[in-house]
Amino acid sequence: MNYANSITEFWVKTPLTSNVEVKTAAGPLYTNDVLIKRFHDMISTSPYFKGKILDPILNMINNNIIIPVYRNKGIVDKLKHLVKNYPPNHIRGDKNVMAFYSKLDEKVFLFVESLSNFLGFSKDELMSRILVHELLHMYANQIDAYPASKKLWIKFYSHLIIELAGISDIDIKEKDIEPFVKHLYYNVERKMQFKTLGNGFWKDSAYKVLNIKNKKLEMIEYVQSEIIDKFFLKGSPLKLDHKFIQFYKAVVRAYDAVDIYVPDGVFLVQELWAPSEILAIYGESDPTDPNIIRLLEVLAKHSKKKK
Repeated sequence: MNYANSITEFWVKTPLTSNVEVKTAAGPLYTNDVLIKRFHDMISTSPYFKGKILDPILNMINNNIIIPVYRNKGIVDKLKHLVKNYPPNHIRGDKNVMAFYSKLDEKVFLFVESLSNFLGFSKDELMSRILVHELLHMYANQIDAYPASKKLWIKFYSHLIIELAGISDIDIKEKDIEPFVKHLYYNVERKMQFKTLGNGFWKDSAYKVLNIKNKKLEMIEYVQSEIIDKFFLKGSPLKLDHKFIQFYKAVVRAYDAVDIYVPDGVFLVQELWAPSEILAIYGESDPTDPNIIRLLEVLAKHSKKKK
């Protein structure tokens, strides 16, 4: 069965009801009952949401936590500006794919491009990956994810710093790197104190963890000056040059070290300021992992209590 074609056929034959405005922190979006029902049915029949993962996803759709909405070009452009790590179209492979977790609204929105291209996804596999990805960002921002994710995050950032330093014969102790990881999660990501990464903080923290003094490491200097200071804090364009490729490969190797497969099309950079990205990539690489399902179940229960 060609799933994409069945979606197109549905839209051709199904009339739409009146749109309803959804007020969001980024501006108004629009949805309707038919759109939500179709999305619910699509999830229910998707081969990628079989088993235990289905219940928490449907629960969050029913409780208005996951909402399919029509694409609003103005908001999409605004998000590209605000979310400075928004990947170039060719990175994700499909320019119409976009979903986002709104921290202020505590919801995940999936954009519909057109009636013939339901949710902008050519494959429901891609939709499932991105949906789980955004839900795990939501989990880490609404629930204290540190106790459950501590070992994963400490191991990942230890390997990332070692890869960026280009030093293989070093053993980073947990007590040395944990303050840095905690700062990224609790202060930068959870409290959005982004400016604390400036003034050399990321670089100085990496050097402190490595116990290196009076020496400059090219890739760590690059991360601080080009990615943190210019790109993330000032919003300057990110040059996808040979240095960025070198950085990118270091991030991939850090994921390999913690046994996480990086799905095709993922744009790696957000790890530098958001530990939840590691959790999101973990979920995107294998949505059926029991640990990921458990986190989604916790999120569904937490979200329902807040309604």
